[in-house]
Amino acid sequence: MQEGSRREALRIAGSMLQNGLDKEMVQKITGLSADELQPLCG
Repeated sequence: MQEGSRREALRIAGSMLQNGLDKEMVQKITGLSADELQPLCG
């Protein structure tokens, strides 16, 4: 994933998580790994 695309996916993932979507669904939608989502999960 290109850096700009990854940054945007992380931004979107953070918003999804804040709005109550579960991590597995966010991973499916964004293509990010569990390791990439970990910092966003607080």
